Amino acid sequence: MYIALVFAILLIATYTDLRWREVPDWISYSGILAGIGLHAIQSITEQSVLPLLHGIGGLTFTSILGVGLFYLGQWGGGDSKALMAMGSLIGLEPRLDSTLFTFLCYLAIVGGLYGIIWTVGSAAQHWSRVSIALRQRYTRGIMTAQLALILLALGITGTAIHLAPTSDILIASFLLAFLLPLTFFLFTSMRVIEQHCFFKEIHVRELTEGDWIAHDIIHDGKRLCGPQDLGISTTQIAQVQEAGIQKILIKTGMPFLPAFLMAFILTTILGSLLPYLF
Repeated sequence: MYIALVFAILLIATYTDLRWREVPDWISYSGILAGIGLHAIQSITEQSVLPLLHGIGGLTFTSILGVGLFYLGQWGGGDSKALMAMGSLIGLEPRLDSTLFTFLCYLAIVGGLYGIIWTVGSAAQHWSRVSIALRQRYTRGIMTAQLALILLALGITGTAIHLAPTSDILIASFLLAFLLPLTFFLFTSMRVIEQHCFFKEIHVRELTEGDWIAHDIIHDGKRLCGPQDLGISTTQIAQVQEAGIQKILIKTGMPFLPAFLMAFILTTILGSLLPYLF
């Protein structure tokens, strides 16, 4: 693994993601090519095909993972390509404590915490709008559903205590009684925060390839672009501009490359998670 190069690429990608909300393709493609090239050189110097296979394996694995997350709508194209670069540079060794698996574990943990912090911060920044929307969302129907969940959880808890009053059952039942309504509340609140913090209207000349369009754009009965495109293409941008449309609503999301950088730092400093788990 080439720590200095990976760190440099992540620093540049994190800066561009925070500054312009995108990761230029040249950064990711440079990382991919550098990873395969360096592993090929290592194979030649060591007279072994294994380093090259590790690089190809890392690129293949992260490509499948990145493309899957992209088409599920969880990641943007820049995040997926950055992950491919990481796979190519780090390489994949068939061990649970391998650097790539360790990095992905830290990325899952750090990414979740980072997402929560970013969402809470965005909600606080736009609290006047979010608070009004939350009050509007929590109508009588929503409150009734929340109450029904609480009663259901209490019913399950009471039944469990009656049938098997052991400490494990008691703990599990109380956790269920707490988590059911909490999950419903968080899901409802997150939807409100997403609608009021992660969408913005921009001029069409500010559009860049890969931007997520919030609603279908129709012109003269023809659909030009929309959410199901998983990012607008350069051809669609040209069509929108030619149609004379001035402004368009896009989904902004959050810059995720800082989570990559933090996860890689933890991977480098702490190493595998396995000793902490077993």
